[in-house]
Amino acid sequence: MDNEVKIEIDVDDSKLRELNFTPHGISRFNEGLSVIAEKLIEKSVAYANIENERDVTEKHVRQAIAVTTVSLIQPKKPAWLTFCQIGEYVCTGIVGAGASNLDKSIGIFAFGLGIAIAVVLFTFRIVKSN
Repeated sequence: MDNEVKIEIDVDDSKLRELNFTPHGISRFNEGLSVIAEKLIEKSVAYANIENERDVTEKHVRQAIAVTTVSLIQPKKPAWLTFCQIGEYVCTGIVGAGASNLDKSIGIFAFGLGIAIAVVLFTFRIVKSN
């Protein structure tokens, strides 16, 4: 972003101390609010630019809030889950090649091994992603 905006937000420390925040917790809380505010500004401006509008409207801010809050709630998908899914696709191809050659011992081996590995990868991916 060309015009990077740094926001600093401080919440009333006494309110946070009443809620049993430690001094370090208060500091991290304020830093987190600043980061979220900066992301919100960046995304709001981006939505306005997408629509070729000069002003950032309430609509753009609402869109930015929706995207920002979803990204805070949903953790990022680990890269290894993607590799598991790619492995499933490769194994599916191996199963198909093996099924085409079931009259040969290598075809039976590829078919069985492909199914076994694909099922293990699929189960692992589903269990770990939930």
